[in-house]
Amino acid sequence: MTDASRPAAAPSPTAAPAPAPPSRPARVPDGRSIDRSTLWLLAVMSLLWGVNWPMMKPAVAELGPWMFRAICLLIATVGMLLLVRATGERMRLPPRALVGPLILISLINVTLWHVLTGFGLAYMAAGRAGIIAYLMPVISTVMAAPMLGEKLTLRKVVALFLGAAGLAVLILPEIGRIGGDLRGPLLMLGSAFAWAIGTMLVKGRRWGYSPAQLTTWQLLVGSPPLILLALILAPLPDPAAVSAMGWVGLIYASTVAMIWCHYTWYRILDRLPASIASISTLAIPAVGVISSAILLGEPLGFTEFAALALVLAAIAIVIRPKAAG
Repeated sequence: MTDASRPAAAPSPTAAPAPAPPSRPARVPDGRSIDRSTLWLLAVMSLLWGVNWPMMKPAVAELGPWMFRAICLLIATVGMLLLVRATGERMRLPPRALVGPLILISLINVTLWHVLTGFGLAYMAAGRAGIIAYLMPVISTVMAAPMLGEKLTLRKVVALFLGAAGLAVLILPEIGRIGGDLRGPLLMLGSAFAWAIGTMLVKGRRWGYSPAQLTTWQLLVGSPPLILLALILAPLPDPAAVSAMGWVGLIYASTVAMIWCHYTWYRILDRLPASIASISTLAIPAVGVISSAILLGEPLGFTEFAALALVLAAIAIVIRPKAAG
């Protein structure tokens, strides 16, 4: 989700431009080319991460939010440890000065995020949940002003209002329903804020770890509290009561989404400036809405398209590079 190894920084001005291949690859603002392999990574990651939202829904319903997230985190932690080992890296203990900050970002990025999204999915449609979660780039941009000293420009303010309008489009129909259950939208909004705060905390410090190492440390620190709470608060699942789709969703979320997509995201961040890499997230809520309609039969009408358009417009305004000069 974020550039875990260091604060977001401008690309080195000494970096030599990549030679242009015959296929005329896309360009990034610093003049370097986005090679074809990176474009494929962006496309595949957006597709697989977007599909994750409807894939999770049956597993959350059958296993319960606590057990679903606990099992996912357990599998993902083991998978990331194996991935770090396979890449030849070592899991170095953090220096004393980083222990407190590491615990804090782990509790926010892992424990809190997965609790909020797990329960949020249990109370609302998967496609709508994905749209609200991807308000994070807008929220983090606004929060960067007080937390990182970044200037709050007019276009950031406009983006904030567009994002709020998209959220309102989704929440207002919920108010009109029987009981006015807002638990799902509010939980997903909380997850967006948690993701944004975690992003600010990670970007605001130099960690001295590779993205894979820092991600693994966060899983190692943030997973045990959630797993412990799941064992205390939730009954153990009956494997025979879980449908085939539930098992597929669990395996997909814990391996494809939590291991492969996260690892791919960090590879992309290593290749591109952070702001340009963020563009890849634009397709994820769109894929989530469309795939939820196809896989789960969720409604796909004016409300969903309007909310999606407003949120995507907000994110696009925030991360769009300024024109030169």
